[in-house]
Amino acid sequence: MPVSVPLPVMQQALRRDPITAARAGRKTYHEEQHMSEETAEQGVIQAVVDRLEKLRLPMALQLQEKVNRGETLNDLDLAFLENVFNDSQKIKGMLDKYPAWQPLAARMISLYNEITTKALENEQGSKGDS
Repeated sequence: MPVSVPLPVMQQALRRDPITAARAGRKTYHEEQHMSEETAEQGVIQAVVDRLEKLRLPMALQLQEKVNRGETLNDLDLAFLENVFNDSQKIKGMLDKYPAWQPLAARMISLYNEITTKALENEQGSKGDS
């Protein structure tokens, strides 16, 4: 007795079959998965760039001005820098995969390094004044 397979189940199975997909000019299931992963990564990159442009860079420039005036960083400033560091650890792998973003990342790292170095100098100078 023949087994009856519901049409949607059969269609889904055929969609995943690489030979059927190739004949129909469609992507295979695995190719679609890979494309959706790339699309997701591109979305993450866009979100990181938006955050950098609207939040991180303006705040970093404010902190740079602050430490260049000889001021020390407060708890909110330090929390901001800690969040930046934690986020940078999360996206490190993407920078390896998308080297076009590495120069921007390097400039931001340099800026944060300048801020923290100057902040430490200011902190040590303020303790010496006390």
